[in-house]
Amino acid sequence: MRRFSWSGTAPVLDPLARWIRADVLTTGDLTISGHTVLGEGAIADWGRVVTVRDAKAHLSNLLDWVSSGHEVTITSDGRPKARLVGASEGKPRKVFQGMGDYLLKQPIHRGLSADEIIRFERDSRP
Repeated sequence: MRRFSWSGTAPVLDPLARWIRADVLTTGDLTISGHTVLGEGAIADWGRVVTVRDAKAHLSNLLDWVSSGHEVTITSDGRPKARLVGASEGKPRKVFQGMGDYLLKQPIHRGLSADEIIRFERDSRP
């Protein structure tokens, strides 16, 4: 029961429990059409460290969270295993285009052919 200034001393029943399922009230997570929207409590509980199990269960929500600028460490057996950070839109990498010119300037190696090497090996045997 809740008390409001407009109700005076009379208690008022909170209708929220009738509108939302009990599991939503206890966990804070709301499932809509098969997609789970994490409550603020779950994200606050994560802080900066998440277990592998939680990361697998809530990967899309974690991706949304880190893309907004947060960073998460994923742990397994209590030890950090990976760090999840948002991708940055950096400068595109420069493509090296000078390899053709470089190769054309190299002297061509004119060694023995495979047949010549085999013939040399046969002829050098006693």
